[in-house]
Amino acid sequence: MFRRLGVFVGGWTPQAAEQMCDRGDLDIEVWDGLASLVDKSLVRVVEGEQERFSMLETIREFASEKLEGSGEAEEIRRAHAEFFGTLVEEAEQHLIGPYQKQWFDRLELEQSNIRTALDWTSTHDTKLLLRLSSAAWRFWYSRGHLSEGQQRLEYALRTADDTNSRWAAKALRALAVFLERKGHYDKAHTAAEESLAIYRGIGDEIGASDALEALAIVAENRGDFASAETYYRQSLRICEDAGDKRGAAFVANNLADLAMNQGASEAAKAVFENNLHRFQDLHDDEGVAWTSVNLAVAVRKTDPRRAYLLLKEGLFLAHALGHRELIADCFEGLASVTIDRRPLLALRLLLKAARLYEETGIRLEGTERAMHDETVSRLHRTVSEAQWSAALETGRPPTVDELMAELDATL
Repeated sequence: MFRRLGVFVGGWTPQAAEQMCDRGDLDIEVWDGLASLVDKSLVRVVEGEQERFSMLETIREFASEKLEGSGEAEEIRRAHAEFFGTLVEEAEQHLIGPYQKQWFDRLELEQSNIRTALDWTSTHDTKLLLRLSSAAWRFWYSRGHLSEGQQRLEYALRTADDTNSRWAAKALRALAVFLERKGHYDKAHTAAEESLAIYRGIGDEIGASDALEALAIVAENRGDFASAETYYRQSLRICEDAGDKRGAAFVANNLADLAMNQGASEAAKAVFENNLHRFQDLHDDEGVAWTSVNLAVAVRKTDPRRAYLLLKEGLFLAHALGHRELIADCFEGLASVTIDRRPLLALRLLLKAARLYEETGIRLEGTERAMHDETVSRLHRTVSEAQWSAALETGRPPTVDELMAELDATL
């Protein structure tokens, strides 16, 4: 049992231990075995976590060496990869809707095990690798692991045998999202087109809607608004026909953002207002947060007080979800509406957003870029060079929690 536990990296739950260790040949129950190993200081109970265990790294390496020499390493490592592949696929179904935070946090906790599973499948089971990678994309995106996600997806697609499967289509669409957010529009367009072709070939309309939306976002960021609107409307029609309320609301938001890019802000506001209620009814915190940001950007000049409140609500939800791009977008918006009263806070918010964008590799475009440039210009007129330099040279940048506490005392 001890050597089999060496397959885990970063800890494990009792359920995972049962899957790895109980191969029908143990002379002890898994729970009793864990308790015995804890008594011997070979296994630790993870502080602050109910029913989670770990090993000191030196002990884990010893257990892993024992596993490699046992003749059963491949069987156990396959079981480990399949267990965490199943976990990621199950989680994917819950990363939208009312249980988003719990499942995002669970995947974060198991990230080392998931990476280990991905590493093993990359040389032993490329079909499982493609499944695992395509299911993990939303987690990578929301938690800001865009570079890792891009590299994993590219490798999985490059080595996969089933290049016309639903998993390949999903991986290509996810890759298009990552490439677009990093400003690689030509590659993103190609990946989205390939995804769309596969989805249409296998008759998956919802998947085709996702690929069309990816094509639309790329076209919008390229300034090809006519193509973007065509793609968005095709995507929206599929969502509405399929009764996909969440998908339809997100596409409608994107159409409204496209309208704002072309000066139709009043029409956009009406869409955002409606979708805010739709996402609230769906108990979808991510949707509520995105729409709060969209609406705040739309009203920030005519109603800065409301924009501030919307952005604070969005920030609260984004922080709870651990959604790094959303947090950065909220800081960008909040910087634009706090300049007049607290310019130095606005500067710190803007610098924190810039750091988050840099860490995730996300590139600002469209209305977000226009707002950012305007905010920077206003700050340069409001804040002295000495104050700007001091903010840049500060030793430790403020945390998200510290900035949120400052915002509680603002306006």
